[in-house]
Amino acid sequence: SSSRTSTHPRRPFTRPSNSLPSYAPPPPLSHSLRAFGHLVLTAIVVAHNTQCRLPAAIPVAEKKKYARSLLKILGLESIANRVIGVNAADGISADQRKRVTIGVEMAADPAILFLDEPTSGLDSFGAERVMTAVRNIAGRGTSVVCTIHQPSATIFGMFTHLLLLKKGGFLTYFGPIGKSEGDYSALLDYFSAM
Repeated sequence: SSSRTSTHPRRPFTRPSNSLPSYAPPPPLSHSLRAFGHLVLTAIVVAHNTQCRLPAAIPVAEKKKYARSLLKILGLESIANRVIGVNAADGISADQRKRVTIGVEMAADPAILFLDEPTSGLDSFGAERVMTAVRNIAGRGTSVVCTIHQPSATIFGMFTHLLLLKKGGFLTYFGPIGKSEGDYSALLDYFSAM
């Protein structure tokens, strides 16, 4: 089996050449995590999935290091030893649950992460924390494809590219939004030229 080694400084793992993308579902946690969530600590969920989903050839110490880096990237270090619980009253908040779900998918070190409405059901503060984590994931070299409906200006500004469809699934726009975060010049230029 052939493999490729990542050249990205924050992506130290050798990955099989048939590396698959990962999909984080819209519910706060997968069914298995919801069933056991009230018993499990945040750090253990991420670490366990890292152990199980990365290739056996990667040393355990490297897997643990990667799991710790995921907690940092996702902004979960401060709650690493908190019980997930069933709700915020006996565990972690809704946005923290979404970030744990993303961490479970990132445990496989996917080349592409697909997110389906990661901010749905969250208040503006929680939505921004989730999207900051997503931006951190993209910043480490993982491609992220994300559906999002009616984002705030702050969250929209975090995206680099836009695929805009109109009714019937017809392409309206696909390309960069601007030159940097919060810059909408490319998008505005396109629509002003119509």
